[in-house]
Amino acid sequence: MRLEEISENSKRIISAMRSLIDRGETKHLKGNLSGWQYGGETFIEMVASLEKGIKQELESQNIHVVGCSVRHFSKGANIKPSDSTKRLLIIPINGISTLIRSGQLPTELPTDTFCYIDDRPTLSGDNIDVIFVAFETNKDVDV
Repeated sequence: MRLEEISENSKRIISAMRSLIDRGETKHLKGNLSGWQYGGETFIEMVASLEKGIKQELESQNIHVVGCSVRHFSKGANIKPSDSTKRLLIIPINGISTLIRSGQLPTELPTDTFCYIDDRPTLSGDNIDVIFVAFETNKDVDV
């Protein structure tokens, strides 16, 4: 699995998102026993801005961003795209996140990095906040 550093623009937006989370200035949406999706007017505006920036950055690679959300997990989660034709890009915001893939050693995901997934890994960590970017690619693109 290859980890890549996020752009400076994305770092600025994510830092502002992290501050809102740390100050408790977000809403908790779509909650369940494992965690929740973050919301709130200002936070959602930041998510939209981040999605727009990532969309522009990845267009040249024939990667088409179709959605972005930010989730909190109390004890990690099994990750799977809601639509099997889509793939995910994962960006950790807070906490120590570790990605566990079948047959591979666990990989810690440092903040200010991202990785592509097209399988169904387990994301482990206590009280972690993670951005998920759903995307589609042309079949000729290797991510």
